[in-house]
Amino acid sequence: MVAMENLARGTTRFRIDPAAHIQLRRTIRQVVPPIEIRGVYHSHPSGTAWPSPSDVREAYYPDWVHLIVGLGGPGPRVKAFRVGDGRVTPLAIEWASL
Repeated sequence: MVAMENLARGTTRFRIDPAAHIQLRRTIRQVVPPIEIRGVYHSHPSGTAWPSPSDVREAYYPDWVHLIVGLGGPGPRVKAFRVGDGRVTPLAIEWASL
C-alpha cells in the first residue's frame, strides 16, 4: 500500500499528484520479481461505500479494483468495485482473519 498526498482543496475531493503517480509506476516497473498496481482505495467520510459520479468519471484503469469505505451511516461499510466505461460492477469481498 502506498499513501498519496491529496492535492485537492477541501474535504470532498481527492486528487493524486500526477507526477507522484507516474514516479510510482516507474519505480514498480524496476522491481524483481515484477509487481503491479491492482487497485486503489479511498473513503467517503460522509457518504456511502459506492462510487460517486466523479469516481466513475475519473476511473482511468478499468482493470483496477476500487475499494471504498463509506463512513456516512451507523458504521463503516467497505465495498469493492470495478469501474470503467461509465459502468460500476460490484465485487465480492472475502474476509479472512490473520
